[in-house]
Amino acid sequence: MTRILAAAVALGVMAGAARAGDRAQMARDRIGLFIHWGVYAVPARGEWVMHQERIPKGEYNRFAKSFRQPAGFSPRAWVKLARRMGARYAVLTARHHDGFCLWATKTTDFNSVQTAAGRDYVREFVDACRAEGIRVGLYYSIMNWQYDHSPGGRFDQAVWDAQVCCTHEALRELMSGYGKIDYLWYDGCCAPGSTDAEAMERMWRIRDLNGMVRSFQPGILINDRSSTPQDYSTPEQCLAPPERGRMWESCITCNGMWGYKADDRDWKSADTLFRAVLHCARFGGNILINIGPRADGSVPEECVKALEGLGDRVAKCPESIYGSERDDWTEATHEAGVVTKANGHYWLWALNSDRLDGVASQERVADGVYRVAFRPGARPCNWLGGRLDLAIKAGSAPVLGDDASREAPPAGKVEALDLPDATETTFDLPAGGGWRLEVGYVNTEGFKDTFVRQVDVETAGRITVAIPSGKGIYARRQTPVWRAVAPRSWQVAGTFKDRFYETRYDESVVAEAFAKDLLAEAARARFVPVPADNDKADKSDVRVNHNYSDPTRAIGYSFARRRVRSETGRTIYAALGVDWWGKVYVNGRLALDVCSGWKPKPFPLALKQGDNEILVVTHGGSRQHWFSFFTN
Repeated sequence: MTRILAAAVALGVMAGAARAGDRAQMARDRIGLFIHWGVYAVPARGEWVMHQERIPKGEYNRFAKSFRQPAGFSPRAWVKLARRMGARYAVLTARHHDGFCLWATKTTDFNSVQTAAGRDYVREFVDACRAEGIRVGLYYSIMNWQYDHSPGGRFDQAVWDAQVCCTHEALRELMSGYGKIDYLWYDGCCAPGSTDAEAMERMWRIRDLNGMVRSFQPGILINDRSSTPQDYSTPEQCLAPPERGRMWESCITCNGMWGYKADDRDWKSADTLFRAVLHCARFGGNILINIGPRADGSVPEECVKALEGLGDRVAKCPESIYGSERDDWTEATHEAGVVTKANGHYWLWALNSDRLDGVASQERVADGVYRVAFRPGARPCNWLGGRLDLAIKAGSAPVLGDDASREAPPAGKVEALDLPDATETTFDLPAGGGWRLEVGYVNTEGFKDTFVRQVDVETAGRITVAIPSGKGIYARRQTPVWRAVAPRSWQVAGTFKDRFYETRYDESVVAEAFAKDLLAEAARARFVPVPADNDKADKSDVRVNHNYSDPTRAIGYSFARRRVRSETGRTIYAALGVDWWGKVYVNGRLALDVCSGWKPKPFPLALKQGDNEILVVTHGGSRQHWFSFFTN
C-alpha cells in the first residue's frame, strides 16, 4: 500500500509539473485570434448595441430569429484564418454581456441551439481548434444584461442572486462539458454601486467561481478581469506591458470595434498589426487580435487581407517571435528597428536601417531580419529619436503602443548634431510655455549610449548644458510640457451627484442616458461652477471629474465645459483620458471620440479666433464617471 501511495504521489507531482510547463508554454504563444460573435452581429452596430441604444430585452432578443448561418459555414474557417495569421491560440465569445450563449446551455433558452442557428458553436469551435492544433480559449462575460437587478433604480437582491447562480452554472457547463480549455477570458465583472474589487469578489462569489473552474481545468490560464489578478494581465487597445515577471496579453481590434459594425471601415494594415506583434514579443507578452464576423459567420475581406499579410511577415522568422523573453536589450529602443530575444538568440527586425550599434556579430537570416550578438560590456541603447516601433499608425486607425499611453503630446523632432567634445554647450529655446530638453551623447566606445540629459525649462532663452568628460553631443529633442487645466476652470453637469470635489449639484440637471443628440442635451443642461479652491485638492492638476456612484440611477452622461479665448486661429494639443469612452466637441464639432482605458490620448485641437467652447462628454454606461483633460 505504501508503494502504491508513493507512486500515486509521484504521478501527481509529475502531472503538476507537466501542467506548469504547459501553462508556461501557453504564456509564450505570443499570437492569438479573438472572435467577437453573437446576435449583436444582426443589427451590425457593435457588441454594446443593446446597452447603448437602450433596447428592451424582449425587442433585442428577437434578433436571435435572424441569427442563422449557411449550412456550409463552420467555425473551422476562423481557426484556419488563425493558423494563417500565425496564431497559436484562439478565443471565442461564448457569452457576451447581452447574455446570448453560443452553446447548448440549460441556464437559458437564449442560446444558439434553441434559436435560428440551431447549432452548438462552442462545440464546433473547440473541435476545430483541436483539429488545427490551436489552443482553445473561451471569453465569458460575468455580467448578463438579461437580468435587471435594479428596476426603477431600486436594487432587487433576488434578481441579483439569480444572475449570480446563472453565471456560476453556465460557466460550470463550459468548463466540464468541452474537454480541455486552455484560456479563460473573463470580462464584465462589475457590481452595482461599487468599484471596489473586494465588493465585486464577494457579490459574485468569485473565489468559488474560480475554484470551480480550476477543479475542472487544472491547467487553465485565467485572466485578470474577475476582480482578482489571477494568471495574466490584459491591457485593452494599447500595448502596455506590466512590470517584469507578470504574464500579459494585449488585446486589440482590426478596426475600431470588437463586434461587427457595418459602417466601421477603419482597418489597420498588416504592417500595423505586425509592429504590434513585435512590440509585445520584445516585452515578453502575447497579443490577441480581434475579428468581428458578420451574422452569417463571414469575416470582412479587409480584415482577412490584413491578417494574412500579418502571417506572411511572421513566417519570415517565426523563431524570433514565439517564446520570446524580455530583458534590457529588448526593452531598449533601437533606431535600427526592434530587437527580440527568443530560442537562445537576439534578433533584429530592421525597420529603419540594418545597423545596430554595440553588436559583436550580425547574421542575415531573412529579408530585413538578423540574428545578432552584442559585444561583452556593451549596454542597451535608448536612442533619442528611436520610438518608431511604438508610433504604430494606419491611416486614421488608433495609435498603439506607449505613445498612446503617455500623458504628453508627440515628442519634438530629433536634431542630429555633430559637435566636438566639450565640457558644456548652449541651446536656444523658443519663447512661450515650458520645454523639456533631451540631449544625447556619444560614449567612449564611439556608439550612441543611453545617457540622456533632461532639463525642464520654463522660460525662453539660452540654456547651458554640462557634458560628462569624454563625451560629445550627438542629438537633441525639444518637447513642449503639458499645462493641465485646473478644476476651477471647468463646469460640470450630469446625471449623477458628481462631487467634482465639492461641486454644487442642481437636481434639474439630468442628461438622458444615450441621448441621440449630445450637443442638444448639453445645451439644456445647467452648468454648475467649480469652486476655485478645488484646484488645491490632491491630483487636481490631472483629475477633472471625481469617481462617484449614485445608487438611484443606472446610467447617464456627464458633461464638462470650458470656454477658451484665442487671439488668433491656431491648433494646440490636448489629451483626454476616460474610464471607458468620451468625446470632445470644439465649437459644436466633434474633435475626438476615444476609448482610452483611463490613459490620456493626445490629439490636435483647432481653435478659432475669439471665444471657443470645449465640451467633454463622458460615457453613459455606468453609475460612475472619471476623466482627465489636458491642454498645453
